[in-house]
Amino acid sequence: MFAHGLLRSETVQTVTQGRYMTTLTRRQFAHGAVALTGAATLSLLPQVSRAAQPITTVSNSASLPPPDPLFLLLSRTSFGISEADRAHAQAIGFEAYVEQQLNPEAIDDAEVEEYVVTHFPYIFLSAAELAALEDRARSQAARQLKLATVYRRWFSRRQLYEVMAEFWTNHFNIFQDTGPLRLLKIVDDREVIRPQAMGRFRDMLHASAKSPAMLFYLDNFQNVKNGPNENYSRELMELHSIGVEGGFSEDDVQEVARCFTGWGLGRRDDAAGTFQFSPRRHDFGEKTVLGHTIPAEQGIEDGEQVLDILAAHATTGSFLATKLCRRFVSDQPPDSLVEEVAAAYDTTDGDMREMLRTLLLSDEFLDSSDAKFKRPMEFVGAVLRGAPLELGHGAERTLTDLIAALGQIPFHWAPPNGYPDVMEYWATTNGLLFRWNFSLALGEGETRGIRLDLAALVGDAGTPEQLVDHVAESLLRRPLTTEDRDDLIAYVSEGGAVDTPLSNAVRQAKARGLVGLMLSSAYFQMR
Repeated sequence: MFAHGLLRSETVQTVTQGRYMTTLTRRQFAHGAVALTGAATLSLLPQVSRAAQPITTVSNSASLPPPDPLFLLLSRTSFGISEADRAHAQAIGFEAYVEQQLNPEAIDDAEVEEYVVTHFPYIFLSAAELAALEDRARSQAARQLKLATVYRRWFSRRQLYEVMAEFWTNHFNIFQDTGPLRLLKIVDDREVIRPQAMGRFRDMLHASAKSPAMLFYLDNFQNVKNGPNENYSRELMELHSIGVEGGFSEDDVQEVARCFTGWGLGRRDDAAGTFQFSPRRHDFGEKTVLGHTIPAEQGIEDGEQVLDILAAHATTGSFLATKLCRRFVSDQPPDSLVEEVAAAYDTTDGDMREMLRTLLLSDEFLDSSDAKFKRPMEFVGAVLRGAPLELGHGAERTLTDLIAALGQIPFHWAPPNGYPDVMEYWATTNGLLFRWNFSLALGEGETRGIRLDLAALVGDAGTPEQLVDHVAESLLRRPLTTEDRDDLIAYVSEGGAVDTPLSNAVRQAKARGLVGLMLSSAYFQMR
């Protein structure tokens, strides 16, 4: 599993070929519901726009019975709820689980890390060792970073840490799949993003500014006194720190660019270069940035002073708090919570743990059920971590092809703003169709390398009522509306008695159908 396959950009073959794509395209999309053979038209499926445009709501998601607080916490702070995590959280309680996840270094994740070290060794090579690789090995190294990242997100016990590593990967986005960035991003992920993911923002900002990957991606390695390059200076303020509403001017962009002249790579053609400051390429004149005077004759200190100014700027805490609240609470986070999390930034010098603690223990967080939509990485992770599955040969290819088709390959977003974290981008007709194809194929046993453990899924449930309740508890772990529960029971019983035991063959067949229905539903798509 995950040892030999490649992340590919082609359309998913495993889940889109065969009868599911054909069947789904023949079905009628009426008011956002899909009519399944032998079942009533259910209201629990996500709504699809007839015009195949992005949508902003999911059918009935606002009126679903709210899940319990632990479900919300686990769903938002992970890439999927595993039964082991749920049992552990129930045993220690909400606040204790938050504290434990805020301290990932104390969580034993040796098994996952041993797997990563064994199967993805290239990502642990030094910059010099990576630069010495032949071209084919360089391609393998780039793929190994993607696969290791996916593996950690889906299988690590340090789930909140992995969520934050993804958050910062998007915040300081670098498109890996071009030229030297294939290898430079490996070092950036290992030495910038992951070590600082739960630390202080100032440290992350400094580390990113000196990252060879960032220097190359935003062209700052070409920033010299006789030809300042403003690309990094603009994104540094607009995307990395104070935000587009931070009050900076074009003069500030130019002055910041002057401050970073001479920041570059030891060798421009080095595929795994190192940071180097070149005094002969630096503008030693006096500069003014956001009202602060940068004295003349300072050298590398110019850029470092700018980073400190930005980290302490009045709007930086609010900008970061908004993004964090958007990630963990809602696409349009409440101002009250943003202000509270921003205040935690200001009073703790940008301590991410304190900002997260403030957010996760807030009333606004507890009141935000079904306000976030699972992005592809979270949807697939939720299936893997929550459903009783056995993964065999071909599973890696199936899953990575699905992620490619859904459009969230790690490090593959070209613009510097990172993957979107709002529902309207992801809940498109095609995006939902791929999810439904996969869910239905998984239920029917037609996903290569991934097998449902039907015995675990069905348990000792004998009647239609028991089967629906047992599968819902196994997959959804949250209450159903009375109407949706009744519709599912009617689907299983096919008009017969709801309390009469089913044959084993019927139980298994209906359980497979329930998998497709439930994993396609708003109950599962929302987090």
